[in-house]
Amino acid sequence: MLVFCLCITISPVFGGQATLAWDANNESNLGGYRLYLGKSSRNYTSNINIGLQTSYTVSNLQEGQTYFFAVTAYDTSGTIESNYSNEVSKTIAAPVVLDTDFTASPRNGEAPLVVHFADSSTGITGDGISWEWNFGDGSIGNGQTTSHTYQNPGNYSVSLTVKGPHGSDTETKTGYINISDPLDDGPIIPEPVTDGQVGVFRNGTWFLDFNGNGLWDGCIQDGGQDACLFKQLRCPGDLPVAGDWNGNNTAKVGVYRKGSWFLDFNGNDQWDGCAQDGGQDACLFNSFGAPNDLPVAGDWNGDGMDAVGVYRDGTWFLDTNGNGLWDGCIQDGGQDACLFNSFGA
Repeated sequence: MLVFCLCITISPVFGGQATLAWDANNESNLGGYRLYLGKSSRNYTSNINIGLQTSYTVSNLQEGQTYFFAVTAYDTSGTIESNYSNEVSKTIAAPVVLDTDFTASPRNGEAPLVVHFADSSTGITGDGISWEWNFGDGSIGNGQTTSHTYQNPGNYSVSLTVKGPHGSDTETKTGYINISDPLDDGPIIPEPVTDGQVGVFRNGTWFLDFNGNGLWDGCIQDGGQDACLFKQLRCPGDLPVAGDWNGNNTAKVGVYRKGSWFLDFNGNDQWDGCAQDGGQDACLFNSFGAPNDLPVAGDWNGDGMDAVGVYRDGTWFLDTNGNGLWDGCIQDGGQDACLFNSFGA
């Protein structure tokens, strides 16, 4: 008669699998082992003929379910089988899912700017974890937390790759870090259709005193109270302008670029393309002004909507009829206002 006395053990389990091992039976007539399993103690609903190996991985187990396992030995004839071994049980855990994420502070500022990054991923377990950062300016880093100095103005995308025992995952945040040039602030002076809050235009980005307290209170995107419109329009030499382009009693941004105007007509603080091309914003191409003119805006005719104008060497040229086109000086039979050397130097 086959005598069987062994100890069965189970390794940590995940992902619908359980690996079991047991002591070998040294009897000369040993034919092999059978592994029994079920969902209640000593009530086994299936078995697996293992052969002579002393370990086995059971797959396709239900996550969240507790399983009970035991092993028997049988002789070479296959007719004699031992009693069950000791019983072990295990609840099958859900697979570990790695989900990479990270935070950064500050996300906006002038160059050079030191930004501190921190991993906030979930599903990180076990040893041998690595963190690989790409800061978007040609520099890389590592570690669960790290810092990086951005030297040049720009809009930078950042990615983090986390690698561990359960695989790897990468998170990329596009346009996550916004670095401005400290040298090119320009004032935005909107026509006072609201409370006349202040603002600056810096290297393609607007910083606007949204709450009107005359103080810098940080970007709304970062939990502050002021508006930061990052790189919606940006070309070298752009000049800022603000006005109520659509008559809803709220000033909106725009830029003047060498004789052309690009105006946030719908007031959503984003560049939505030219209306001529199916977009939602106003583009006045070479229609009013010359490359070295200074842009201005105002309600020149009292219709409740701001129109464009330029200041040139002490003279003002104003789009009095509001059609966005240069229609000649009123003095010469045209439709627009020309104030020759009347105000300013």
